[in-house]
Amino acid sequence: MEGKETLQGRLADKGSSAVRKYRGIMTGDRSLWYFMKFELVTFLLGYVPGALGLFLRKVFYPSLFRSVGRGVVIGRNVSLRHPHKISLGENVYVDEGCLLDAQGADEMGLVVGSDVIISRNSMLICKYGSIHIGDRANFGSNCLIGSMGRIEVGADTLFAANCYVGGGMYRMDRTDIPVAKQGSYTRGPIVIGEGCWLGAAAVVADGVRLGRHVVMGAGAVAVKDLPDYAVAVGVPARVLRVRGESGS
Repeated sequence: MEGKETLQGRLADKGSSAVRKYRGIMTGDRSLWYFMKFELVTFLLGYVPGALGLFLRKVFYPSLFRSVGRGVVIGRNVSLRHPHKISLGENVYVDEGCLLDAQGADEMGLVVGSDVIISRNSMLICKYGSIHIGDRANFGSNCLIGSMGRIEVGADTLFAANCYVGGGMYRMDRTDIPVAKQGSYTRGPIVIGEGCWLGAAAVVADGVRLGRHVVMGAGAVAVKDLPDYAVAVGVPARVLRVRGESGS
């Protein structure tokens, strides 16, 4: 897959220098000037604490992104990869220690809507496809959103801490070579409808679609589609009830 070739292929390329490999991972085929600007801005300002750091990043970081709306706040130690493919709406808050990685994104890139909160140490990673986050989504700390194909998160969706959305499968039919060398595939995009609420450590697997206003209990693992207004718990997640139905 393209994303695997981009990262692992570059690292294994004996004909490339360490600097060229690093440049490919962080900024891709952008110009040398862009790479130098990326290095200078992130090195000098990425770790500056307090209000001064927030102000300096607000002034200088937007030039690294595809687009940035008003009122964006970027905390300390936020890691960026291929930020020229990342779009941030208005009033987005990216907390300390987060990773925004568009390295494997298609033309759509990594798109974050307005009024979105990405809490500490969360990661949005475009491995092989795009990610689109709707307005007013809220990610608790340590969430991981990793696209094997495409991921769409609807507006007003809440993620408690340690949620995982993504996946994909490695082919494993052959026994003469390791699973890691047999290639990976995806069952299709992951779509999470608007207004959902995912409890702590909930998991949405590859190819799953959650309807609108679904609630997943803590630790639930969705391996099949869930209908609108479903309340699902367990491993694998099963529908406990449907909100709004008589007696619910």
